[in-house]
Amino acid sequence: MTAKKPIGRKIRGLVVSVTFAALLVTGAISVLSMFGFREKNKEILITQMEANLYNTIKDKARFADAELGKYVEYADMLAEYISVLYHSPSKFIPNEVLPPRAENAGRFVMLRTIRNEQTKYESLKDECSLLGNVEHI
Repeated sequence: MTAKKPIGRKIRGLVVSVTFAALLVTGAISVLSMFGFREKNKEILITQMEANLYNTIKDKARFADAELGKYVEYADMLAEYISVLYHSPSKFIPNEVLPPRAENAGRFVMLRTIRNEQTKYESLKDECSLLGNVEHI
């Protein structure tokens, strides 16, 4: 004789089976979706990193351009002043430019150096004294 299962057991078994099947399907869909989201998130992160890097580079370039612009202004002012010196040297008092000294190490001071050893300082003294007026700039 075969034992009959009560209807309650059959319904419980069916509910457990359907729930387990639904859990498996939901889990599979979730895992597949995570792979899709991961790829999308990866692309989004790469795009954001590229945008941030581009903005950083643009800001650094603007800063460098502004700093270099200051140096261009300084060079223009210096060139203009030297032009005035050479065009009207009689309006300026000679200001001797000293040779390098140990006590001036690390300080911003105007010093004279002569590249060519055959050239004597005496032949350049008037011009050096004129250019010594640039020191205060």
